[in-house]
Amino acid sequence: MGIYSGEDRLIDAFAARFEGEGRDVVFRANLKAAPVRVTQAERDEEIARYRRAMRWMMLACVVSALGAISALVTVNIAYDVEEQSWEIWAVVLALTAGLLAATWYNHRAPDRRFADRLPIAAGLRQDEVRRRKFGQISWSNLAMAPLGALVMLIPRNNEELWGNWWNIKLGAATLLMAAVAVQAYRKWRFEREDR
Repeated sequence: MGIYSGEDRLIDAFAARFEGEGRDVVFRANLKAAPVRVTQAERDEEIARYRRAMRWMMLACVVSALGAISALVTVNIAYDVEEQSWEIWAVVLALTAGLLAATWYNHRAPDRRFADRLPIAAGLRQDEVRRRKFGQISWSNLAMAPLGALVMLIPRNNEELWGNWWNIKLGAATLLMAAVAVQAYRKWRFEREDR
């Protein structure tokens, strides 16, 4: 179990870029990219490096957030600010952008390390990529999306029930349901073709 609930999923997604075991390990920068041969030791090094980088990144994020909160509280007390201001959102945006940039950089480290290797085969075709991606989506995930659409429609008060905000929420929920229906049909079609 990781230090937070999503760590294992991120590491699994990173490790999935390496296919095979033993002497037959290949690395793909993405599903369309041509695979390059790597050793099991290189694969294990990259996964261990990614795991360490993720833990340091999470620690840095927590320390940065605590430092930013301390600075905001100090400034708000010093200047006697009583209402919520834009500085809080600016700090949240900066921390989120930094976390996303660091995650992207760490995720792309093997791309840089193995960039000079010659590919051993062609990349996957578009239909193979779609088939793999739909294979990663579970039916339970598709079934949970309509619940999210229903939660979006719960009004917070009676005034919101039929106002403009209700129309926006209804439109967003309808789009979400349509997107889920399309993806469920596509997943069903791919699974039916594989039989």
